[in-house]
Amino acid sequence: MRTFKDIIDDYKDNNEIEGELLPFCHTTKYHILFKYIITDDNNLIAQSGCDYHNDEKLIFLFYGKSSYFPPSDQVDKYDKDPPVTLLYEDLHEKENLKRLCCFDSGAYLNGRFNFENPNAPEPVKMLQNFIVENPEKEDIIAGVKALYRNNENYLRSEFTPYYDVEKKQFCLCLTTINDIHQNKNESYTEYGPQAFTFEVQVEDQITSKPNVIFLPESKARDEETILGWSEYFPGTEIVTYKHDQFTHIHTAYHFMRDKVINYKNRR
Repeated sequence: MRTFKDIIDDYKDNNEIEGELLPFCHTTKYHILFKYIITDDNNLIAQSGCDYHNDEKLIFLFYGKSSYFPPSDQVDKYDKDPPVTLLYEDLHEKENLKRLCCFDSGAYLNGRFNFENPNAPEPVKMLQNFIVENPEKEDIIAGVKALYRNNENYLRSEFTPYYDVEKKQFCLCLTTINDIHQNKNESYTEYGPQAFTFEVQVEDQITSKPNVIFLPESKARDEETILGWSEYFPGTEIVTYKHDQFTHIHTAYHFMRDKVINYKNRR
């Protein structure tokens, strides 16, 4: 079975690696943001170990777009707590990237991509097939080109692989994402855009300051509030998205996701 790393290495061996690197996004709920920030230094820190990654303390980010959506059976826990996204430019130059995954590993491990297939292997045993350890900038660019061809398709979640899926029938990475793409339907938001994104893991903490923070309007309604955020994060741009007490939580996540993708007219 060919893996995500095999796909990247194959692409790098046979093509020039050129392209713009997109920003990295960390999304969390508004009211827990400051629980993950060291008061003195404003660093983003991991609070507990991850059960699926050897109990390592990890910070999870999405590459290029804010792709996390709360599961439909947990929306009530989120309704009064809209999302916030921190955007980091050039994170690969400032932090040590621990892993790159070709989709949201949490959604995969929770069985949200399996379509109730009784023959599907146990996700926790298969996760390593979709991961690249200690990725470099070229790995990320090659991964996007191999599975989506360009940044525009990646940002639109259009899976258009460089390789013929039918001819590479033993490529676990290609066939898995292709199956998810072919079977998306009305229950798509059950796993949402997490299926068509690159997850990036950073170990322990992020010492870099975010370049942009995306806040809900309902939590930053006036200049004084925004000024307070700017003082807490000097040099960080504050961008707001539409959200009030009447906005459904999934809609809020869509609003913020669009703001992140379209930031500075980025395609």
